[in-house]
Amino acid sequence: ILHDMVEHTERAGMGTTCTTALIIGDVLRVAHVGDSSAFLIRGDRIKKLTEEHHMSGSLSNSLGVRLAAYRGAQLVLQLLESGDIVVLCSDGLTDYASQKCIGRLARQSFEKLADALVQYALDEGGHDNITVIAAQVAP
Repeated sequence: ILHDMVEHTERAGMGTTCTTALIIGDVLRVAHVGDSSAFLIRGDRIKKLTEEHHMSGSLSNSLGVRLAAYRGAQLVLQLLESGDIVVLCSDGLTDYASQKCIGRLARQSFEKLADALVQYALDEGGHDNITVIAAQVAP
């Protein structure tokens, strides 16, 4: 990203967010930078695992914007239990769906969860990139 900005000056200030997850055994590992999110849904509870990196309406920590501003990724380790649901999503979802709404939709149907969340954001006026990935630990 930084190299691309040097080669194409019209892209100055360009950056991106990244939230990744890796599950090995019963441990979820999340690496995060920017304003995308990771959630853990366990039974009737939902927990946001990541913190948004905002400062005065813009991203304060993202990949590519300014090397001097990049502070490194937030790393999260979380033990998983049977039936847990992990949701990774862009701010295109969280700008329109509250944490409570995400949890409610997850309890209705895991099989249709990603599509239901995207549709909810669109129905609420979402126009930004709305990306959702959901995984469930086998019961």
